[in-house]
Amino acid sequence: MCENNSTTGSTARIGVFRELLAHLQAAGYTFVCPSPETQMRVVVPRSLQIAQTGRNTLEDAFGWSLEIQQEKITELLPSHLFQRLCHAGVLYQKRSSGPYKSSVRVSDLHLSRHHYQQSGNGASSPSYYNYYLHSAFPVTQDSAFFGPDTYLFLDFLALSRHYLSPRAVRTIVDVCCGPGAGAIHMARGFPRAAVIGLDLNDKALELAGINAALALPESSDVRFCRSHLFSSLPGLLPDGVEVDVIVANPPYIASKNGRRGDTGPTPMYADGGASLGLEMSMSIVREGVRFLAPGGVLLLYTGVTIVAASPGHDPFLTWILAQGQYQLLDYRVCHPDMWPEEIGNGAYVDAARIQVVGAALRKRNIKGEGARG
Repeated sequence: MCENNSTTGSTARIGVFRELLAHLQAAGYTFVCPSPETQMRVVVPRSLQIAQTGRNTLEDAFGWSLEIQQEKITELLPSHLFQRLCHAGVLYQKRSSGPYKSSVRVSDLHLSRHHYQQSGNGASSPSYYNYYLHSAFPVTQDSAFFGPDTYLFLDFLALSRHYLSPRAVRTIVDVCCGPGAGAIHMARGFPRAAVIGLDLNDKALELAGINAALALPESSDVRFCRSHLFSSLPGLLPDGVEVDVIVANPPYIASKNGRRGDTGPTPMYADGGASLGLEMSMSIVREGVRFLAPGGVLLLYTGVTIVAASPGHDPFLTWILAQGQYQLLDYRVCHPDMWPEEIGNGAYVDAARIQVVGAALRKRNIKGEGARG
């Protein structure tokens, strides 16, 4: 399955979301998406506050994913927009005459001035602003995730301007693309490039296509395709075309397998596999080199578990330095202590913290190396 930013979902559905986002923007809607743990802590007291005051906001409906009575939500939305959202299944009722709930969240993406958008003449234009659609709360096994990692990932991608010439970048791949933030960000920065987003989650791919249709001009060459890591990529690239840039924000939480402290399966959007969640990130590094052009760049954002008994040892950095196909351009800690609620449970019983890192790798220009097979 492969769809681009103009064909994913029906035109009518994209039109509904376009009208919703215009209404939210005109109303000054602001929702910076927190972690699921934070959202869970907020929704209970917020619900009690609403019960006491009788006042709802657009953020309650489309950010905090709270259920809202019809008479309240119709105060927040024009009647025609309310009807369109219901018809499209964006607003729904769990029971007849019950409250309404949104099937998506809408989050702000505030980008500071050091994020750039490349204009047609090669100059950088000012900062830009956007909303992104992603799955409602509470999250499920197949949720399309957008949250704290997304903001940090896009900050890290701003480094691409240090390693890449916009005029030289022709093909970009965003692996584990989720609802499309990375692919859209790169399409804005490199408008002449073809961008391919890859993910195994059909729900994420649908939202990625909608987000791209709402955020990018129709001329943008962006498509989103179902793929386990790079498995579908050989059939998507024209003969002789290699990838100039790979960006990735893969899941990095350790798979849960019944250890003491595990609380059910790890959601698809979080499950990084074995090696304390590094398995998927390592696979991206190993497999990505087959598709990168010589001198091509891999920008990988992931989480690394630091064990309490070895606080100075970063196992991912050690592993990367042993990969002879790459030159390490940059390796930085983007956040020293993500998802602290995981520490002490299951696979993390001996962990001190999960740090998230950004690694910039350039494929070495070694004759005979890196042929795709």
